[in-house]
Amino acid sequence: MVDRALEVLAMLDVRTARMLVVDDSRTTRRIVTSMIHGFGIWQVDEACDGAEALDLLDRRHYSLLISDWRMAPMSGFELLIAVRANPKTRGLPFLMITAENDYGEIINAKSAGATSYLMKPFTMETLNAKLSRFVEARPAA
Repeated sequence: MVDRALEVLAMLDVRTARMLVVDDSRTTRRIVTSMIHGFGIWQVDEACDGAEALDLLDRRHYSLLISDWRMAPMSGFELLIAVRANPKTRGLPFLMITAENDYGEIINAKSAGATSYLMKPFTMETLNAKLSRFVEARPAA
């Protein structure tokens, strides 16, 4: 499942891609959204928790989901489990952002189907490096 998600990301067309950024921090959502815009991807939706994200996932197709780990009422880990359990979203690439430095929890997220993870605090360069592995930038037509 994770290998398939990475294949999808490698084939991503930035002109038609739509991203979903999920974080309870408005500031973090804006930073991540700004970085995504730097790749030339302008279709970015935001959600403040996993429950709101599931609602958006039910209504739209996304190329990549980027989610914080710790949120209420539905955490990023619970969102990951729900995304992987749904046949419609099972193959969606999922980047987990976490402040957790417990590698056991990161391993749990990877085992549950997270495509990759990024540790907080992160710099714009770190996020850029992580996203550049996912997004094959193509020049505008």
